[in-house]
Amino acid sequence: MKDFIAYCGLDCETCEARLATVNHDEALRRKVAALWSELNRAEITPDMIRCTGCRIDGVKTPYCNSLCPIRQCALSRGVETCGSCCETETCEKLASITKNNPDALRRLKAPRAVLYIHGKGGSPDEAAHYRPLFPDCHVIGFDYKAQTPWEAKAEFPAFFDALKEKYGSVTLIANSIGAYFAMSAGIDARIDRACFISPIVDMERLILDMLTWARATEADLREKGVIHTAFGEDLSWEYLTYVRAHPVTWHAKTEILYGAQDNLTPYETVSAFAQRHSAGLTVMEDGEHWFHTQAQMQFLDRWIRDCETR
Repeated sequence: MKDFIAYCGLDCETCEARLATVNHDEALRRKVAALWSELNRAEITPDMIRCTGCRIDGVKTPYCNSLCPIRQCALSRGVETCGSCCETETCEKLASITKNNPDALRRLKAPRAVLYIHGKGGSPDEAAHYRPLFPDCHVIGFDYKAQTPWEAKAEFPAFFDALKEKYGSVTLIANSIGAYFAMSAGIDARIDRACFISPIVDMERLILDMLTWARATEADLREKGVIHTAFGEDLSWEYLTYVRAHPVTWHAKTEILYGAQDNLTPYETVSAFAQRHSAGLTVMEDGEHWFHTQAQMQFLDRWIRDCETR
């Protein structure tokens, strides 16, 4: 479930109390206080209008923090939202919200999507592997066309916007360069969490490493524009300059699976990325960049299941 969806199904992301808080907007804070005072026939001061969201860590309004019966009930039952409760359809407390806000009930009942983005040479059909791991979700393979980060930035957002409209929450599983394209496309606000398998997290470093493997220099690349390598990669000056001009920014809750035998990304690179982005990092000592052996896939499956509990 998307983190900004409250236990009752209301969308905290659009709540003016949250917007006033995160944007430090005092005028909006006063406006909300006046409106809520009128609606509730009680004095609500601007200082009370401080909230980051019902299910988000951080400050809450006095009502949301300790008085809301729906939130207190959900916390006591340990449910993700009221949509996870067996009494969703019959609960009178929840009905006080949903009878006047059918979108809230729709959000609670909306199915969850798991989107798989393959790496280079992969296929959206690989999503079939993950369906048994998510039996209650719609598992979708993204048949993207992008070959560069700028093409991904043009293609990915619309696809993720459509998912966000249709599903209550979206989990992203992305492999190798598929993870890099997702980060470059800036879709982190459109998903609830990400599971990255052997992600490319520093494309500039990878390109420079490949230049070394090809016994070429950055000056050679600038002069030639494109260098064809013996290991099958075409290195592009346009690509390198784009990567430098558009560093990755990523804020989604993320878990990373890394193989210690990865031949593309050094451990220190992925570890530094994980630390900068507060991402979980799991290392398989016998893992490679491409997880494909029986032992590797069994490790991957256990990791996916563990990610679901974090």
